[in-house]
Amino acid sequence: MVALQLLPVILSLLVLGAHFLRAGQVALLGVVLILLVLLAVRRPWVARTVQVALLIGAVEWVRTLWSLAAWRMRAGEPAARMVIILGMAALVTALSSLCFRAARMRRRYGRPQPQPSGSWLGRNWKWLVPVIVLACLVALAGFVLGIVTIVFQGMKSTEVYAMALQQANVSPAAVEALGAPIVEGWWVTGNLQVDGSSGNADLSFAVEGAHGAGVLRPVAGKQAGRWRLHRLELTTEGSDETIRLAPSGAP
Repeated sequence: MVALQLLPVILSLLVLGAHFLRAGQVALLGVVLILLVLLAVRRPWVARTVQVALLIGAVEWVRTLWSLAAWRMRAGEPAARMVIILGMAALVTALSSLCFRAARMRRRYGRPQPQPSGSWLGRNWKWLVPVIVLACLVALAGFVLGIVTIVFQGMKSTEVYAMALQQANVSPAAVEALGAPIVEGWWVTGNLQVDGSSGNADLSFAVEGAHGAGVLRPVAGKQAGRWRLHRLELTTEGSDETIRLAPSGAP
């Protein structure tokens, strides 16, 4: 029974170790291996050390989630699945630290058993724990939504985004296909790279008009501090046809 209660702890540490190995962080991998060995030592300080390490590991998963989600969004790659996986890894790692509060685990590591309490917390902990877990899930969902919102707003504030939307509104072909005015949708993705006065961008974002919706794709370059649209394409919803819109100044 104790082995089953230790299983979430062992799996969390193994996955965390694999993460450090993939990142080339050999020292942190060594720490994880030491923690796995220490689980065989039945001392109170071992339980507390592993608990703290698991909580730090959960923070590391959140940091990795934030970093990779932002990078994937900037690169125009899908990030939803990765966010869910790393978010669950962070949650499971944090919750596995609670395994040491079980009665058998307390006896194994020589920790004192909690005394019966007449307090409200002592009487209601059985339903309070699921509520806390649910709150953590809600907080994780809010965190993920916050990341997506920040990345989307960052791309929407770029000059290329504004240029493409403005050009679509003055393009007869776009207005005929979608209706006027053409306004932005909720999502945007793509690749944007800026290096001082030069850069390039390849974006895709949702647009809507009075008659329908579609996806606008601007490809632009930056030279001497000025952005110039090289290509601007519109794909209407429900159609595979691509409408090429001539950017301002293009032949």
